Amino acid sequence: MTFAFKSSTNRRQFQRLALASVALGLVGCATAPQAEAPAAPAPQQPIPHPLARPLPLIFKTPELREALNAIGLLKPFTAYWTAYAQRDWSARYDMEKFQKDIERFFYVNYHHAAWWIESFQVTNVHPADSKQRVRIEVEVLFRSIDDPKQSSSQLLQDWWMPHDQRQWQHMNSDPMLNDLKPAL
Repeated sequence: MTFAFKSSTNRRQFQRLALASVALGLVGCATAPQAEAPAAPAPQQPIPHPLARPLPLIFKTPELREALNAIGLLKPFTAYWTAYAQRDWSARYDMEKFQKDIERFFYVNYHHAAWWIESFQVTNVHPADSKQRVRIEVEVLFRSIDDPKQSSSQLLQDWWMPHDQRQWQHMNSDPMLNDLKPAL
């Protein structure tokens, strides 16, 4: 489309007006509030297992807690047993050392019917042996998830060993997961 102007003055006025309009339009775009992109959805927290419970962790003496903390085992030990109480078998699997290869899927399903921890008391922490393994004695009262009247009190010998720059791993001693071989 072309415009016929009667004089060059009219043409210059039109050009100035057009240029001013474009400039104002660009300035308006630059200063107009930008439409915000939708916020990324918050990371989804895993849905807690319906049977999850807090870990009722008790130390027989404050020195036992301090002993675990001094060797850097308090956090992994607590995380491991909290994963049991929360029924987060996949997280617990990552902290295990097995005698043979165990698939995560099998491990998670194997623990599906695990009993609740009703009480959990650390009664002794033994210094590391010649292989740097630490033994923690724990008195645990387990309760059946199917029949809450059923319970079982056990004294566990919980073994841990350092792995990769003092990262601790729980030594799985379940004979069904280790081809009936002793873990130690």
